[in-house]
Parts: sequence; C-alpha cells; structure tokens
Amino acid sequence: MIAAICACSLFFSSCDMAFDNLKLDHLWRLDSVNYGGDDIPMTDIYYGFATNTVEIHKADSYHYMGKVFNIEDSLRLDFGPYFNNSEYDSIQVMNKLRNYGIDSVVETFAIKTLDRSTLVLNHGTKTLSFTRW
Repeated sequence: MIAAICACSLFFSSCDMAFDNLKLDHLWRLDSVNYGGDDIPMTDIYYGFATNTVEIHKADSYHYMGKVFNIEDSLRLDFGPYFNNSEYDSIQVMNKLRNYGIDSVVETFAIKTLDRSTLVLNHGTKTLSFTRW
C-alpha cells in the first residue's frame, strides 16, 4: 500500500509540462493497433487521461499508470517508475504493456487525430486508434 502511494506521488509530481487539452482528458477505448498495415483489433482495453497521467487497463484485469507529457503535437507516455521500483517485476510489466499497444518504457506518439470522438496516435509504423468512451 505504501509503495502504491509513493508511486502515485511520483506520477503526480513532475517538473515537465503536462498535456493541457481538455479534448484528451477522458476515457478512451483502444479499438485497434496497426503494425505497418496489419490491423490488430483490441478488446476491453482503455486509456484514461487526466492532466499529466495516463492509466491503461484491460477490463477486469491489470492496470498501469504512467506520466503524460506534451511535446508540441506529440504525447510522451512514461512508465519508468515501475522500472525503478523493486516491488514490481519489470519484465511482467513490460509484457502487459505490450498487450496494450506500448512497446517501450517511454514512448512518444504523434497525435494524428484528436477530436470529440476519435484519437489516433502514431509511433513509427505503429498506429493506435481510440474511440472516446
């Protein structure tokens, strides 16, 4: 419990600028991940954005919190605190995050679409497509 409180305090305290856009702050359902043309449908995976945090979870399963930073027209997602804490198995965390469309501890996505109902993020040949929930 103490570790969870400490981890949350790390997520909420940061000197970097958070993404300040009310269009993003919401719960988004991950519909698909496209790896260079191969569209993989996703089921029951949600990304929740609020100020400078993101929570990624699969319904009735694990959830992971990270930091979100705005870099011009991109979002940087940082799950580093899980890897600097001996209470978490970093291999297991990374394997779960891969199932959620995240392939590295810190990943930067270009925002291709962000409107009232759709969010599309791109990183190299990978595209994540979301619907506002």
